[in-house]
Amino acid sequence: MEEGDVKVPGQDRSDEELVDAVLGGDISSYDHLVIRYKERLYGVIYNMTSNHEDCNDLLMETFDKAYRSLGQYKRNASFYTWIYRIALNRTINHLNKYKKRRYDLSLNEMDSDDSMERELKDSGVVGGDKQAELGELQKN
Repeated sequence: MEEGDVKVPGQDRSDEELVDAVLGGDISSYDHLVIRYKERLYGVIYNMTSNHEDCNDLLMETFDKAYRSLGQYKRNASFYTWIYRIALNRTINHLNKYKKRRYDLSLNEMDSDDSMERELKDSGVVGGDKQAELGELQKN
């Protein structure tokens, strides 16, 4: 450590030691894990979403989910691998919801176009020659 460096408590502790401390009731040790991995996870999530707001939300959700599930963390993989998988799953679920929402919106827009056309026909706004032209266009 150089003269100007500031020693951050927990910085020299392993992930497993920090996890054990959190599980033992030292919640502040989780902050060290967040600080250690937030930039790497931000990069992973941002590369998938290309949206800073979504990325920040998903990053917070990831750390929240990991904290609540810490008791389920098995030591057969590194902590980073475990939390990376949580981030990946959260992001994939978010993207799938977004894709479905976009698809639903476009179908609703198509439905509203059809219903508007029916309303115009029923109201007589599109009548006579216009209705015949519209019928011809629909056949083509």
